[in-house]
Amino acid sequence: MLQRAEKIVIKKRNIRRGLSLGRSEPWPTVLAQITEGRYTQLDAGPILRYFKPLHEWLQLNNEGQPLGWNPSEALVAGRTSSYSSQAATAAYVIVALLLVTLLLLAACVLARRWRKTKDGNSSEPTSPDNRAS
Repeated sequence: MLQRAEKIVIKKRNIRRGLSLGRSEPWPTVLAQITEGRYTQLDAGPILRYFKPLHEWLQLNNEGQPLGWNPSEALVAGRTSSYSSQAATAAYVIVALLLVTLLLLAACVLARRWRKTKDGNSSEPTSPDNRAS
């Protein structure tokens, strides 16, 4: 039981050490470090073999079916071509970014006014006419 607990602690330590590297090291190096050198590359073969029956079934049952969505299921109603759908999406994104920018600007202005009124109650700013010579 104690040996199993020690193995778990060592595995956690290796994973923590590997994750702490972030993007400073290439992923094969991190993988080798986490697995104590047992693996230096990944192989998708086992996953592909596991899902092979599903893949074959999908190929058989989807043969001759059109790929993608129907024009009636386009992102923007009434648009049938992909070009105009992409243009409409880009326009929506631009409008959304402009709205977010305006909201952030308004929040900054309101925060500055609030700070001035908070600080302004104790000391009022002097105007050019009221300045001492």
